[in-house]
Amino acid sequence: MSEITQPQSTEAELIAVRREKLGKLRELGVDPFGAAFETTHTPAGLRENFAEGLQVKVAGRINGWRNMGKSCFFHVGDVHGQVQGFISVKELNPENLAIFECLERGDWLGIEGETFLTRTGEPTVKVSKFTVLSKSLRPMPDKWHGVADREIKYRKRHLDLMSNEESAAVFVTRSRMVAEIRSFFHERGYLEVETPMLQDIPGGAAARPFPRAGDRRASDRCAGDPRRRGLPAGGTVRAPASRSSRPWSGHATGAAVPAAAAERAAGVPDPTAGPASPRPVAGGRLPDRG
Repeated sequence: MSEITQPQSTEAELIAVRREKLGKLRELGVDPFGAAFETTHTPAGLRENFAEGLQVKVAGRINGWRNMGKSCFFHVGDVHGQVQGFISVKELNPENLAIFECLERGDWLGIEGETFLTRTGEPTVKVSKFTVLSKSLRPMPDKWHGVADREIKYRKRHLDLMSNEESAAVFVTRSRMVAEIRSFFHERGYLEVETPMLQDIPGGAAARPFPRAGDRRASDRCAGDPRRRGLPAGGTVRAPASRSSRPWSGHATGAAVPAAAAERAAGVPDPTAGPASPRPVAGGRLPDRG
């Protein structure tokens, strides 16, 4: 005889339960969105520089939840990291207990209390006071598997970031790398400029322009070089760094823009350059010039 499997709750049913808890919070006089909370540490910062006996205030999303009856362990954190919180249910008054029972994974919570180490050595905050910062109306992805659907993973990056620590680490690392690259060039006198992403006159050699939907007067640009090459003609002696194009090579030492580059920017043809040849596109075929 086959086992009878319990039907899983649909997303609509889970959202309905969360909306019910949202209404209960409002009945208890709690603003489920927009409460202010001053913090002393970030979750990741507290975990990195942890010491016992500190009075701290930390805020973050509830990522993990272990209800053990008279006590509850949970994790609050953000994209940088998380820290564990502990709360004794028997120490809560009836009003705070009713509020606490309306919380679940995905909600944003501010906690205040004293730090200590558990028997397993886990850095933890013993919560003496908590503040509801934001009630999540949609359930989080599965705790263990995260976002399994690759299509959803790349179309809804926020779900992947909140459930996958590796994706969050890549997100933070990339941001720091871009900041370091900017700092490297700014310290050497480079300029960062913004060049138009839309062009009324398509450019890009043999590339086929991509018209904007609903507006045939403008096309997405194929190359940022034409606009960028006009800057040396205007007097820029350092290669400008752009978010959508690389700095000019050979200028890291601070050399002036070569005369040949300035002549090309001013419209003087290069006698050594031959006619542009069509570039192959995906699949190895040549683009349709018609």
